[in-house]
Parts: sequence; C-alpha cells; structure tokens
Amino acid sequence: MATALNARLITTRGHGNNTNTNNRTTRRFLRASSSKGGGVLAKDDDASLVVVNGFWGKPTKGIVSSGGMLMSRSTQYYQKKKSRGMVSLKTNASSTSSSSSAKAAAASTGDGNGFSLKTGFSTLAAGPRTAVLFSLWYFFNIVFNVYNKSTLNVFPYPWLISTLQLAATSIWMLVVWATGIQEKPKVSKAFLVAVLPVAFFHMVGHVSACVSFSKMAVSFTHVIKAAEPVFSVILSGPLLGATYSPAVWASLIPIVLGCSMAAMKEVSFSISGFNGAMISNVAMVLRNITSKKQLNDFKAVDGINLYGILGIVGLFYLAPAAVYMEGSQWAAGWSAAVAKVGAEKLCQMLFLSGVFYHLYNQVSYQALTGISPVTFSVGNSLKRVAVIVASVIYFRNPVSPLNAAGSGLALLGAYLYTKATEKKK
Repeated sequence: MATALNARLITTRGHGNNTNTNNRTTRRFLRASSSKGGGVLAKDDDASLVVVNGFWGKPTKGIVSSGGMLMSRSTQYYQKKKSRGMVSLKTNASSTSSSSSAKAAAASTGDGNGFSLKTGFSTLAAGPRTAVLFSLWYFFNIVFNVYNKSTLNVFPYPWLISTLQLAATSIWMLVVWATGIQEKPKVSKAFLVAVLPVAFFHMVGHVSACVSFSKMAVSFTHVIKAAEPVFSVILSGPLLGATYSPAVWASLIPIVLGCSMAAMKEVSFSISGFNGAMISNVAMVLRNITSKKQLNDFKAVDGINLYGILGIVGLFYLAPAAVYMEGSQWAAGWSAAVAKVGAEKLCQMLFLSGVFYHLYNQVSYQALTGISPVTFSVGNSLKRVAVIVASVIYFRNPVSPLNAAGSGLALLGAYLYTKATEKKK
C-alpha cells in the first residue's frame, strides 16, 4: 500500500548562482516525492531499499545500503557521487557538511539504540528486525488466543468480546494519532465510501472467527482457518479474473483432505463453530478482494493506518449487531462469570484479550513491511502451527492420531499453496 520513494537527483556541473538554484530545485523535488507516503519497503533503481515505515507505521526517512546501514539521503547521495568522481549537491537543508551527515547516519544505525517509541525496530538491520517482529508476532498471537479462549470459556459472548476487541484497536489508534506517534491518515469522503465494504467483511471475518473459538477448541478452529486459500482461489477467479496454475489447484487437495480428517475425530466439533470458521474464511477472502478493487487508488494510506480505519468503521457495524444478537443475555452472563472468577479478573481478561488482539495484528503489518508477501505467507502458516501447538499444550485438548495427521496435512497444503503461488509470480 505504498508508493516507492525513488526520486532521482539532478546534478549540475555549473558554478555560482546556477548551482544554488539547482540545490533548491533538488530539495523541493525530494520533498514532493517523499510526501506521497507509503507502507512498504520498495526497491530503488540502485537496488537499495527505501525505508518508509517504523514499528508504529511512522515514516523513517533514509536509505538502507547494500551493507544494511540506514543512511540519510544526503549521505547516500554524497557517497554515490563521490564514487563516480562527480560534484555532490546538498539535498538536506539541515546538513552543513558531509561529516555531519555521516554522524547522523552512524547514529541512525541504532548502536545500542535499536528501539524507540516512534520508529520501533526500523533502525535494526533487515535480518534482526524481521526476526524480532516475527517473534513478537508469534508471541502476541499465542497470548491473544489463550486469553481470548479463556475469556470465552467463562463469558461465552463472542459478539460482545469481538466488539470490545475492535474497540481496543479504535482507542489505540486514536491515541497514537492524537499524540503524533503515528502519522494521521489523510481521509477523504471518496476513501470512506470505498472502505465501507472492506470494513464490513473485516468485521464479519473477525466476529465469525470469535464465534468459532467460543464453540470449538482453538486448535481445530485454526485448522479450519487454514482452508482460507481454497476460498481465495475459488472466489478470485470470478471476482478478480485471476487464473491459477495446476500446481495451485493441486495444493488445495491436501488442505481439504486434511481438514476433513481432522474433523472426523475432533472431540470439540460443533456445527456452529465449524460454520463460524468457514464464514470467517469467506469473509477474509472477500475483504482482500474488495480491498484490491476498492482501495487501489488510495495507496497513500499505509497498512497500519488502514488497519486502524477498518477497526473503527467495523466497530460501528459490529456494536449494534452485538446488542441485537446478545444484548439481552449480557447481564445474566456477567453475573455468572463474576461468580466464577471475580469482577476484577474478568475485566482483566477482557482488557488483555483486546490489547493483544491489536498488538498481534499491528506487528503482523510491521512484519509484512520489508519482506515479500510469500515470505509473510510462509510465516503466517508457521504461526498457525505455533498457535495450534501452544493451545493444545495450554488447554490440554485431546488429539487423536487421525486428528494430528489431518491437521498436519492441511497445514502442509497451505504451505504448498504458498509455494505454488510464488512460482506463478
């Protein structure tokens, strides 16, 4: 969801006032180009990586050289021109010399300062940064699933709980926008109209998954959720005109077979829980499809901001629906839950399930920044394995050999689907 910052600098061999004029022109050109914003790492013409996002989605100006160093634009430009024997133009009004730029670049590499509130882990080299974000993504996801399921066990109202989770995202994003930690998105009326169907499917996918978690074991819900590629292939054809290779279609076979095998011996199987997971799969695929069709002209809104907007708009959809579906039961359910765990403990569980819901989603967007979608998909498949194993251990869910084999086969199919779509690209 971004426009790569790949502005080319104009070099002059002239002297005197002409050089000063070109300096100002160059600075204006760079500012105009960088104002487009963005949400991903994009390759420049010289194979460097342009950094446009920190941990919180805050743009981080600079260029990652082939050696992994985060440099200011002026330093990168100076070094490139110096190596070619050409005169360097200053591109940063605040830079008074190449030595001061070099000091700034050295400081930006994060020696002993790999994390800050605004930039997060963006000052780390690409490899360590990805490893840290993936680790946090897995950890937050596991903790969320544990708290979410534990809360649903004592307070089985998924519509209310999913509403509170979207509310947590909404409050979080409003705070970081208000404090300047995250740059505010520029939202137009046309964008809001375009985002409405995307937010609707985002909301449906979330609440239906929560319904599934309330009815079945976390592990089995995630096995069914692994079948999402099946619906992606089936629906992308008629809605996007996409075509897939035989290898992609073949990868769907172990997914379907594995889910079927896992369901045969699943002691927590519930038809309403199964339907919830399947509806979530369809809704998430439709969210992705409508996002491609509706938001293609709004790439200036980065991933973190888009996720926040989807949460806020989705909350307006979900809150009245939750009242309609469960509102009459909440008072009695609250009293029963308080009798089991106490009011303080219940509030803590609801609060933490909302916080970790937001955290794992935010970090997943940050993990996506700077890596290929295929790498992210593989990481997502492995994340599902980690969540399944952790939930089985924590909740001590019985797993039969057939259930384990089916789960493994479904996850293998999801991995094969990822590799097959990689070859297509």
